[in-house]
Formats: sequence, structure tokens, C-alpha cells
Amino acid sequence: MITEPSSNNAPLVSVIVPTHNAADTIVECVESLINQSYRNLEIILCDDRSTDNSYSLIKQHFSDPRISWISADGVGACAARNTGVRHCSGDYIQFLDADDLISRNKLELQVHQISACPKPDQTISFSSLVQFQDGSPPESGKRWHEKDVAFDKPLELLCKILSSDKFIQTGQWLLSRRLAQQVGPWDESLVADQDGEYFARILQQAHTVLSCPEAVAYYRKAVAGQISSRKHASHFQSRLRAFEKKLQMIRETTEPKILRAIVTKQCQWIATLSYPRSITCSRQAIRMLEQYKCEFHPSFPTARLALIAKLFGWQFARWCSFIKHAGKG
Repeated sequence: MITEPSSNNAPLVSVIVPTHNAADTIVECVESLINQSYRNLEIILCDDRSTDNSYSLIKQHFSDPRISWISADGVGACAARNTGVRHCSGDYIQFLDADDLISRNKLELQVHQISACPKPDQTISFSSLVQFQDGSPPESGKRWHEKDVAFDKPLELLCKILSSDKFIQTGQWLLSRRLAQQVGPWDESLVADQDGEYFARILQQAHTVLSCPEAVAYYRKAVAGQISSRKHASHFQSRLRAFEKKLQMIRETTEPKILRAIVTKQCQWIATLSYPRSITCSRQAIRMLEQYKCEFHPSFPTARLALIAKLFGWQFARWCSFIKHAGKG
């Protein structure tokens, strides 16, 4: 079924796309939006000081009146998203990075799912996720979706995510603009895990979270300059700050055993990988483990590094990895 924009009952969806020098992917991203089966949408491209030909490509390929190009008020993807929220008019908001895509029926399925709920303004829907390598067809990636269909206590979903290796990517969500306004803006001081921190606040305010496995968000991996690929000291410091904020949300309502499992999972990862890039951050993560009476067992991707750690200590093993990868590890 195709929902036309002329329908009086069709809520408006605002798709907010932050873009910075995304000429290689922006056309494909926008094509996945204008070809949506759900027609009543506006596409807001929020530009973060691009110096490439992204704008001219959009003008060259598209004449769709639903597309607008605006300059972000501030620096970075979070500032661009916040600009988009201030300029949007939709009943619902879909965030999408300029190198990602969504399936043709994603918005239609999720709008119908949320609209059928008693409290649509307080209900969130998230889709399946396919991660694909840059240069490969989007459908070539492995598909993942949450098996539990509904969460009447949304913070339980946050706990489940923090206890696992899974994550809910930005493009998977559809939420009401009213809910986005309630939780406030994206944290522009964070340089990593901005999406995780933002959606944790969304979960804190939401009444219900629904899984929509038939809808799909396609997440492109290994794009040059992609935030998730950066491993500077600020990257780990930002992740630790974001985790501390999430921990505050669940601390009072989560069983101590589950809380310790979450702290162990998150802090062991940060403590290990931030060393020696950010020794201060590593020490802070270890102190958090001690505070929650969690054991620290650093893990390594290869048997050789694990052996070095066993013989000479985990810090030495991390230095070996760091030097081998020319400061990138």
C-alpha cells in the first residue's frame, strides 16, 4: 500500500540527514528516501560545512520539492541534527546518516505500527539492521533484528543492549517529534556514542518501544572519516562519558547483578582499548569496575597478544598492539 501525501490521515515524517563531504554516498541515501512507499515526508539535508560537491549533486539529481538543504547551526553531526529538529515540521522524525539507506517500506511500516498504539507520541519503533561493507550491495550484509517485539519498560531494552555486543543504530528509529522535544537536543560535546546517549534519553522518556523486523535500515561500514572508525583519545573519553550518563538512568531501577554485568561489559572494553591512547580514561574505567565490585579481565583479539599479556601484563600487550598499528590500535 502506498500512502499519498494528499491523505488527510497521513502524518508527516521529517527525515533529518546530517551531511559533511558526503558526495560519494549522498545521492544513494536520498534516493532511498524519495522512493519510499510512504509519500508524506520532508527530507532535510543539514550541511556541516561541506567543501565537496554534495550540494551540486543533489541539485543535479533531484527536483523533488520535499527536499531541502540547510546549513547547520554549529559544528558536527549532532549540531546538524539539532538544526534539523528545529526546522522540521513532521509528526515523526527519522534520523539517517548521509552514508546509510533505508528499505522502501520502512517509514510506511513504522508509521502504521506507531499510529496503531494508544500513546503514539510516547511510542518508538525500531527496524531491523543490515551492516554492509562500502562498495558492496546493501543486501549483502547480515541482517539483525530484536527478537522481543515490545518493551513496555523501555529502559529494559537499554539494559539488554548494554549487556551485549548489539547496538541500535541511528537509522533504525522512528519517533515522534514531541518525544524528541521532550528529551532535548543531541549532546554536541560528545564525539563518539552520541547516538547511544541520545536514544538512551529517548528510552528514558518513552512509554513503549516496538520492534518492526520487516522494516530495514542499511548501515554502511568503513567509510572514510566515519565517526565510529576514529580511535583518538577523545573518542574513548566521549564513550566513557556517554556510558556514565546511561548508567545514571538505570542505576536505581536495575538489579545489582545486571548492573554489574553491564559495568563489566562496558568498562572492560573501554579500559582495555583506550590504553595507551588515553591512559586517564582507562584508569577511570578501571575505577568504575572497582566501584561496582567487578573484576577486570582485559581481552585481546589474538592468541599472541593474550600470551604477551599473560607474561608481561596487559598494558605491555596494549603497547605492542599500539606500536604495531602505528598508533591506530
